[in-house]
Amino acid sequence: MLRVCICCGGGFSSSVLMRKVKSELVEKGYDDKLKIGFCPFKEVHEHYGEYDVVMACPHLSYKIADYIEKYGNQVPIYVIPAMMYGTMNVKEVYQDALDIYEGYKKTHKNPMYFPGEDNNMKRKNRNVSYRKAYGITGEIEF
Repeated sequence: MLRVCICCGGGFSSSVLMRKVKSELVEKGYDDKLKIGFCPFKEVHEHYGEYDVVMACPHLSYKIADYIEKYGNQVPIYVIPAMMYGTMNVKEVYQDALDIYEGYKKTHKNPMYFPGEDNNMKRKNRNVSYRKAYGITGEIEF
């Protein structure tokens, strides 16, 4: 089971989205594959051992490098594309989280980005998983 923490600035928007995603987990049959939690981004380091991937809301992208420098590189931190954050489709979240987790195990890069999406503006219009958006069926080279 993949454990994902969704973070926003204060925990408010992520908690609303988390409720939506948690209901979809059961509805779409992902409750045995994915565990979702949430917390304010400033507290996520206190929960590193509880999660495999941290997914941050888009407006936090400018804080991530400093956060990693201060609290370490123990868990991959990924900035969710703005449109994807707004729709929070559990299937798409799961696929991106799984790919980020696998990529991090190989590279230990942080923050984690998909190829060609290192610039926040390049990611903002994607509302589906990277794999689905680009028709990728094999391994992603990070």
